[in-house]
Amino acid sequence: MFAYQWFCFPDLVLPLSNDGAKLSCKNPKMSECAKTVTNFLCSRRLKSYDKTRNPTIMSRNKAIWIAKLLFRRGQLSREEILAAWASCDENAKPMAPSTFYDNRHLLWERYGINIRVSHGLYSLDLREGREQEFLNQLFYDDEGYDNSDTVIREPRPAGYVCIAAISRAMDSHTCVEAVYSPFDKPKYSLLLAPYCLRVFRGRCYVVGFSSAHREVRTFALDRMESLQPTPHPFPHAPKFDAKQYFANSFGVYGGADRSPEHIVLEADALNASFLRTLPLHSSQKETKTDADGGKYVCRFELDICISPDFVHELLYHGAGIRVVSPEHLRREIKNVAKKILEA
Repeated sequence: MFAYQWFCFPDLVLPLSNDGAKLSCKNPKMSECAKTVTNFLCSRRLKSYDKTRNPTIMSRNKAIWIAKLLFRRGQLSREEILAAWASCDENAKPMAPSTFYDNRHLLWERYGINIRVSHGLYSLDLREGREQEFLNQLFYDDEGYDNSDTVIREPRPAGYVCIAAISRAMDSHTCVEAVYSPFDKPKYSLLLAPYCLRVFRGRCYVVGFSSAHREVRTFALDRMESLQPTPHPFPHAPKFDAKQYFANSFGVYGGADRSPEHIVLEADALNASFLRTLPLHSSQKETKTDADGGKYVCRFELDICISPDFVHELLYHGAGIRVVSPEHLRREIKNVAKKILEA
């Protein structure tokens, strides 16, 4: 609103305060015009959108939520956006139309993300590479740290260019077609009903029902070629809980039908500190501490499904962690270490 007024009334001086009571005019002949505009601003309670305003007051997370919604859905009316906000969390306060416009302006002012409107439908303007930049925010934003000189982030996850198509397919409950190229097998075609996305160790994965395997599987997005949306609906109503699917897992090897095993580990003082501050799993508990000066001073127990990711994580700690049980995991760690020495 203020940007529009600057063009229409170049002689007006708009104050940064929000009271709207001190609108002045450099041209005496326009005093009546200034008075009219002042009254209008006060009656509508419009806010100044100056760049010095604290972004946390502007509900930054809500603005990013709007942008992500439009990124996934494409085009939506204002009423559809407000309804989506109301349905995403039953405890959330309804979003007023004025709040929507505030956050639309914030997206442009702070992030350079433009929401355009055509025939009452809003959509993201992601021309000239803007889609690539916005994909970064899907993983890194929500706190608004946009200074790349002082905040060093991890690289974009491999396969991130497929996220847009996968996200839209998940929202519309439709399948995607792709050619999948594993590292250790010949490539093959599949029809996939995507259920959720997971990012782990610099790579993005999609979990979904695969027509080629007739079961739910995990696929690395960077191994997908010729990914295309389809009008085909999910083959059956998905009763899929992403949190439950990965509840007993470390990394990307999920599965609700897999049974966790009880793992007992011992760690030296340094690695014990790492495990305390960054647990391997939510079930992890410290059950013993030995202060007598031995090498392995702490014992940790957890219940988890053993997978290649988990074995690699234990090997990452080297001799700082020892597997007490189960015995088959001890043997596997020993065999891998032996092969490394023999290589």
